[in-house]
Amino acid sequence: MAELGFGETILYSQVFMQGERSPNQCAAWQALQAELMPRRYTRVTIRGSADPVGISCSDPAAVEGIAQALHSGNVNVQYWDCDGHRWGTGSCGIGIELSVFEVCVCASPGFAVRPCIANENWGGVNTPTCDPPSQSMEVEFEYTSECIYKTRRFKQRKCNVSGCSITPAETCRFRPGNACAEGCTRKIRQRSTCADPRERGRCVNKLRNCGCD
Repeated sequence: MAELGFGETILYSQVFMQGERSPNQCAAWQALQAELMPRRYTRVTIRGSADPVGISCSDPAAVEGIAQALHSGNVNVQYWDCDGHRWGTGSCGIGIELSVFEVCVCASPGFAVRPCIANENWGGVNTPTCDPPSQSMEVEFEYTSECIYKTRRFKQRKCNVSGCSITPAETCRFRPGNACAEGCTRKIRQRSTCADPRERGRCVNKLRNCGCD
């Protein structure tokens, strides 16, 4: 049996200046796209200096779709309905935009991040998205990073097939405190018991099942 591990984040955070193009911010956006490899995504949030809380999507299927569209650089416009808002990705200028509501339009106010548009209309967060005022914008993806298995046997043999196929086996962690682990620890402390032929088979089997042989 597996349990979800700790949450981690991938964050895009850049400052934009009114009337200026955004080549450095575009390079950072492309780095974010490259980092959005398949993971167990749980939430995406757009926020900025004009709206520190922002708008979030917490439907894992939608978040994974958004991450995949950005990562692949899909130029086709796609939409996901999530938590009462319409999220979209697609081509705008020479890059890929992430927006809430419509893709590659002028909205006032709007929520759009498109630093690779190659002009001064790089979007905005709760501001006009064309000729926008100076501001900071952030896009944050949250995901679960690992699986915690209740026995070493699951860690060694089933990490990649028990709901955590993206997580390498070596990153899974053993959680002590369950009956098998306690029995295993007890046998390690009392290895002399295994010298008894009547106990040897059960003891060795117990150790192997717990990954402690």
